[in-house]
Amino acid sequence: MIHRCAWCGKETTAEDGVAPVGAVSDGICEDCRERFFPGVSAGDPRAARLNLGGEA
Repeated sequence: MIHRCAWCGKETTAEDGVAPVGAVSDGICEDCRERFFPGVSAGDPRAARLNLGGEA
């Protein structure tokens, strides 16, 4: 699966898994997170809503 930033379109990661070939998952890259959500870090509980890897 390819992870692509929904804000700028930059590919952030690619990983193997059970997703269909060519599947894309949108999230947000670090650059856009810092620009648009400066008060939210990856460990912040609100980050789960932005697909940053935070705990819900």
